[in-house]
Amino acid sequence: MATNPNEHIIEISDGASIAIYKDALLFPEMCRTHILESQYQVLFSLLDYGNGANQILPPDLTKEDAKNDFFSMSLEWLYLHEQAHLFQDHGTILRSELGDENNHYQFVWDEFNADSNAPVVGREAWIRHAFEISADYEATNLLIQHVLTKNKKQVTKTTLWMLTSALTCIFHRFYGKERPLHGGEAVGTHPDPAYRMRYAFSNVINTLNHPDVKPYAPWASTAEDIRKVMLHAFNAANIYMQVAHFQEPAFPQFMSRMTDNSEESKKYRDTLKTTWSELHPKVLEKHFGWGHECVMTFI
Repeated sequence: MATNPNEHIIEISDGASIAIYKDALLFPEMCRTHILESQYQVLFSLLDYGNGANQILPPDLTKEDAKNDFFSMSLEWLYLHEQAHLFQDHGTILRSELGDENNHYQFVWDEFNADSNAPVVGREAWIRHAFEISADYEATNLLIQHVLTKNKKQVTKTTLWMLTSALTCIFHRFYGKERPLHGGEAVGTHPDPAYRMRYAFSNVINTLNHPDVKPYAPWASTAEDIRKVMLHAFNAANIYMQVAHFQEPAFPQFMSRMTDNSEESKKYRDTLKTTWSELHPKVLEKHFGWGHECVMTFI
C-alpha cells in the first residue's frame, strides 16, 4: 500500500496471473472434449464453422494460439480495467459519496477477492456496481483499440470470440464462488457475471457498429452477426467455468439475466441507471485518462 494517497498503484498478483493462465490452458482443452457432448449442442447452433457443434473453437485458432490469446487479452483487459478505476477517480468519488473524504485507504478495488462474509449493501454497493460497469466499458473499448493496432486494423471473428471467452471467465472470477440471487438489489462489490456480460454485449456491438470502426470488422454486417459470435463464445466459456470451477449445472438460474426482462432484472438495471446518471458528471469532472469518450455515457 502506498503511503502517499495520491500515488496510484495497479497491482496484478501472482495468484490472479496463475488463475488466468490455468484458464488459458484448460478452456481450449475443454472446448475440444467435454463441451462437444451432445447435451450442449443446442447452445452452439447459432454459429456453424462447417462442422456443427463438433467445432467449438474457431477453425483458424490453434490450441497454442487460443492459450496465448486468452492469457494476453485477459491480462490486458484486467490492467485497463484497474486503470479505468484510477483514471475515473472512483476511490475519491466513492469516499465523497459516503461522507468519508479523509479515509484514503478504505476503498481498495480488489478484483480477485470479491467474496466476503459481510458483503456491502445499500448505497455503497450500488455505487461500486456502477463503477465496475463503467471500468468494464473503458477497458473493453481501449482493448478493442489495441486489437485494431495489433492486428493491422482488423477485428476478426476469432479475436472477438477469444475476447468474449476471456471476459466471461474473468467476470465469473470477480464474482467469487457464491452464486446467490439478490432480488434485484446490488449486493457485494461486483455485479454478477450475467449483468456484466449484458452490458459488455451492448458495448461491443455499439463499438463495432460505429461508423469509424465498422470498416475494420467487415464480416459484421449487422448487430446480429456480432451477437452470434459473442453468444457462442459466452456459452462455451460459461460451461467451462460452471463445470470446471463450480461443479454446477452449466446454466444456473441467474445466468438468464443476460437476456431476461423480469421485474427483478428491470429493477436492478433501472436502479443502476439512476445511480450512474448521478455519478456520471462527477466522473467526467475528475477523469484524467484518454479522453471523455472512454467514459460510459449509457447503462
